[in-house]
Amino acid sequence: MGSAVTVAGTGVAGDNGDAAVLGTARQLTEGAFDHDGVAWTADGSEILVSANRHENADLVPGDSEVYAVDVATGAIRALTKRFGPDSDPAASPDGKFIAYTGFDDAYQGYQRARLYLMRRDNGEIRELAPDLDRERRGGYIAASRSNSARRSGVKTNSGPSGSVWRSERCQRSVPYGIAG
Repeated sequence: MGSAVTVAGTGVAGDNGDAAVLGTARQLTEGAFDHDGVAWTADGSEILVSANRHENADLVPGDSEVYAVDVATGAIRALTKRFGPDSDPAASPDGKFIAYTGFDDAYQGYQRARLYLMRRDNGEIRELAPDLDRERRGGYIAASRSNSARRSGVKTNSGPSGSVWRSERCQRSVPYGIAG
């Protein structure tokens, strides 16, 4: 049983940072795939997710990719293509980059998850801090255009009860919720 990505509406941030959900929920993905690590792009046109959408997903559960889901059409395109887990996508506030973690699976008992930065315009990928001898812990920190901290929360469960939510304090209309 998977978790679908569903757009729950558009929020308009108020003075206190709370947002109201407007509009009707619309499911964007189909199939028995678990979607995780959900993040919005800066312009709100795409949702970034991590998932194993391969035909053999049940046989190779650790082979996830980062995907971009077009909010308007529901079209899904893979941003990463390698054997191993790619997860935790995060878009830069200016929309030019996508950060994510992952590694090339070599069937070892432990492998360090590495931090990568992808250019959105050409897909060029580079590893950040390749000589670091430990994994990153915790989330990403990014400043919004208004210099207030961007806040996003993720709650995921396998199955229909899983949900993902996001709140951003700013003075513009922002995509707000996802439920899966």
